[in-house]
Amino acid sequence: MSSFLNKLNQKVILAALLCLLPSFFISFNNVWNTYNTQLSKLRGDTDFFAEQMMNLQRQQINRAESYLKSLANTPEILSGHTQTCQNFLAQQVELNDLFSNIGSPLVTGELTCNGTPLNRVVNVQDRPYIQKAIQQASFSISKLIEDRATHALSINLAQPVFDKESGEIIRLVVGVLPFEWWQTLLNDANHENLISFITDKDGKVIARFGEQSPLLGRAFDPELDFDNNFVLVEKQFVRGNANQDLSLAFWVALPKQQAFQEAKAEFIKSFLIIIIGLLISGLILVLSAKFLFIRPVTSLLDEFETGADSNSSVMGIENLDESIKKIALRQQQTKQSLSSTEQELIQAYHKQDMILRSVSVGIVELNESLNILSFSRRCQSYYRVLEKDLKNRHLEVLNELTHSHQVNDFQCIHQALETQSKEVDVIEVISRTDRKMTQYSDARTMYFKWAISRVNFEGSDTYWVAVVEDMTEQQLKQENLTERASTDWLTKLPNRYAIMKMIDDSIRRDTDNGFTLVLFDLNGFKLINDSFGHDVGDALIIALSQRMESLLLDDEHIGRLGGDEFLLYLPRRQAINRIQLLQHCFFEPIEVMKRTFNCSASAGISVYPKDGNDALSLIRCADLAMYEAKQSSKNDSVYYDTDLENKGIKRYEIESAIRYALSHDEFELHYQPVVNPTNNEILSAEALIRWHSLSLGTISPAVFIPIAEESGYINLIGHFVLEQVLADLERLREIYGEKICINMNLSPHQLKDAILIERLTTLAEQNDKVSALILEITESTLVDEEAVHCLKKLKLLGYKIALDDFGTGFSSLSHIAKMPIHILKIDQSFISQSKHSERDLVLLKNIIAMARDLELKIIAEGVEYSEQANQLIEFGCFHMQGYLYARPKPLAELDLDCVEEKTVSEKTDKLGEV
Repeated sequence: MSSFLNKLNQKVILAALLCLLPSFFISFNNVWNTYNTQLSKLRGDTDFFAEQMMNLQRQQINRAESYLKSLANTPEILSGHTQTCQNFLAQQVELNDLFSNIGSPLVTGELTCNGTPLNRVVNVQDRPYIQKAIQQASFSISKLIEDRATHALSINLAQPVFDKESGEIIRLVVGVLPFEWWQTLLNDANHENLISFITDKDGKVIARFGEQSPLLGRAFDPELDFDNNFVLVEKQFVRGNANQDLSLAFWVALPKQQAFQEAKAEFIKSFLIIIIGLLISGLILVLSAKFLFIRPVTSLLDEFETGADSNSSVMGIENLDESIKKIALRQQQTKQSLSSTEQELIQAYHKQDMILRSVSVGIVELNESLNILSFSRRCQSYYRVLEKDLKNRHLEVLNELTHSHQVNDFQCIHQALETQSKEVDVIEVISRTDRKMTQYSDARTMYFKWAISRVNFEGSDTYWVAVVEDMTEQQLKQENLTERASTDWLTKLPNRYAIMKMIDDSIRRDTDNGFTLVLFDLNGFKLINDSFGHDVGDALIIALSQRMESLLLDDEHIGRLGGDEFLLYLPRRQAINRIQLLQHCFFEPIEVMKRTFNCSASAGISVYPKDGNDALSLIRCADLAMYEAKQSSKNDSVYYDTDLENKGIKRYEIESAIRYALSHDEFELHYQPVVNPTNNEILSAEALIRWHSLSLGTISPAVFIPIAEESGYINLIGHFVLEQVLADLERLREIYGEKICINMNLSPHQLKDAILIERLTTLAEQNDKVSALILEITESTLVDEEAVHCLKKLKLLGYKIALDDFGTGFSSLSHIAKMPIHILKIDQSFISQSKHSERDLVLLKNIIAMARDLELKIIAEGVEYSEQANQLIEFGCFHMQGYLYARPKPLAELDLDCVEEKTVSEKTDKLGEV
């Protein structure tokens, strides 16, 4: 019996050993697989690093090419203006992260403007990539260049700049692309024993990283320089353009020693696990065999040996068999029960996982210390990190794991959790994530909303549950709406709303210290729009706004109120010197779309707190001062004064009264004759509008005509004058004869009135009254091309054109000779000043002589004394108008006595006979 049991024990132990034998083969197979896996990982890493460097180089050059092409189309580069180009490129070098320097040479190679200061004359015509860019008229790249002083690597790129009209190359834009990204990429990789270097097309090493990498300047041979102990990968980079000069090979190597170490560690670990498993499994197997099999068999044999009767023995065996069956049945039932429960748990798990995958939000579980307990797949895609790398680690670890491709702002989450009361159930926070540009995606900013709830699960470490939702699209829309609401659409300067808010915030923040507001309004901007088009006007506004913004200090601000109005904020009260300096610099000559504009502006100035206690009041005061500056011929900037308030009110009253006067016939015409004193002949009569307001009394045309032009009523006044002149013409012919002509004044605004021009055209086609009308214009009309075209059309229809107030503007006789002018009216200022100034007398004589040479009729205005008349006749001017002969009178008071009552000297009579 004893020997039988010993043999049975031995067989049980042998069976246990045979069962464990396959574990040794599995262990050795795992070691071999680990080694091959590590080698594959090393090959993947080296291939990834090499591919990443090559792709990044390609992206850098593509971005640089796109950037240079956009610069080549900017007005600052196309203009060729040295200082403008210099300032523009310096700003671009400071703002962009691609180039260490940007320059713009001419086709001759002379570097006329550069982003960094030049201390000598530089000519780049001999550079191969410059020559190739000009020859092929396309983007060009240089070889990799090493700086002699700093040994820094860079690539030079050139983009031709084409003339918009001729299409010829006028200059180039050249950028210096530094090679610093390569060193930064390898430092950030933080891979142990990483070796990397770059060779040129001749195989020479031009850049290296790692102590075991080949030396700079030597030719690299893979078979000689590296043995089988390294995994070596090469990636060729050749720029696929007309220029093939840039050819680089990126090399990355990693030692295989790491694979051996990993395999060795895996072997030791597997061996220890097998030994421990062998001991535990053998012990369990022996004990199980002893108690579950050997002991019952021993007891059974002992029963047979005692000599018990056969019936009892049979019953014992039957009872034993029944007991074993019951035990087996209970085990089967337990197994089925456990299997069913396990299946339900697995189904519940899959159901929960499916729900979490299908929802558009992520779930994060945190403990009280903000250690991450679970991180859903949606969150893993948001932050590009795996859950296994975050398990049981603090939330801030996310930044450490993702710093190479994005930066996460979790400070707002910490602050919200620290400051919120425990009574608050849900805390909502918007977290910002800035993604860097990689080979897989561009740089962008994303926003995630964390809705964090405090929970208390018994027996669970979970203290916070956060629902994370991608709010990027909504946030960007909100930011875009906010920007639109506070930014001028054309200039990107603060708009009226934003600048007023800034002023009110400044008042609330610091009520003791004052500040100054300056409202600029461009002079003649409407004329630029009408003459050159709104696209030129918009380009001029943009160029001026960029210049203004570039000249301001950090605490100074400027915004666009609308149209051609800009509001300047200066954080001090006594700022007149600064205002004058900025006004001078703002409106220096500026080139826009191949035209040079000499801009000027009228400025109105208000001061806080003297002129108002809120933004609206201060801007209104500055507007009143600006209007006063625009009306004044002496000042281009005016400080607000309380008297201006009364002037503004008066102007509004006059504007309202004009509207009333047009509908209630308060306007009337007076006529002043133009005479020839040498023969007492009346040649024509000038129609002059007069206004006696029922509410305001008599108002001078010099007061209400400018207001009518600004408010648009001048066209209605023009219709009234024309119809009244036509109505009075018959009576004027009865008084002065059939040949009498009527002088009628037209402003530049009226020449753009389609209704008035259509009426004049129809009048010329219907009757002979056109020959009796002389249309008087001022010098400013000749600047407007549209107005000049209209005058030429009226001249062809038979109207005579007279240039009124000659000498008060800037027109020259040579310019007037090209215009559709019949009559030249010399302004009364020349006539009155010639009596006291020899210089003005000579000028008057020459004007009359040159006008006669141009075959223009001459009329002298404002003649008040017989001495003036005699002098004019001596110079050859025989047509005069002034108080010496007649004052303007209404139609009912006109007569012929105005000439007959005046006497002229004998000298005059003799000149008249001549």
